[in-house]
Amino acid sequence: GGEGFSFASKKASATQNASGGVVVPKSTQTTLARGSVKLKAPKGYCIDESSVSSGLQGSSALLAKCSSLDGKGAGNDTAVMSVQVSPRRGDAGKAPAPQDLVLAVAPNKILQSKQKGALSLVQVATGGDEVFKPADPVHWRGASVLDTRLVMFGLFVPEGSALHGPAGAALLAAFAP
Repeated sequence: GGEGFSFASKKASATQNASGGVVVPKSTQTTLARGSVKLKAPKGYCIDESSVSSGLQGSSALLAKCSSLDGKGAGNDTAVMSVQVSPRRGDAGKAPAPQDLVLAVAPNKILQSKQKGALSLVQVATGGDEVFKPADPVHWRGASVLDTRLVMFGLFVPEGSALHGPAGAALLAAFAP
């Protein structure tokens, strides 16, 4: 408690709250892909503005509970989401299928795969704990197409979180284009 997330920026733009937690610049919406893609955070979540990159080689951002970015710490009800947008490709691309994601994360073990609207999802058994300290190794990854860009998502939650199972897949599906 009080420390926020381990990925929280320690840059000059970050400040400390009264209890010493790192407070990072945040917003509920931003643009990626040099202004071509609007990113809007789900209710209760904020975009870590210090994590946003938007360039010719692609774009990315991290999102977390707004309270976590305020340096108030993270509990079991929180999640970290990552978004990556590829550079523009020639023609409108075919949306990846869940099997494409299975192949992309090989040799990692896949616990489940599913399609939710235009979003392909896989639940990966390992690696989530490499994103931030309290995360469970099990995490969700997703991919979709927006115009000529591939958009990839990650969802990382602490052990015991309600977002570990179907609720996590639903959160990503509601967030995805």
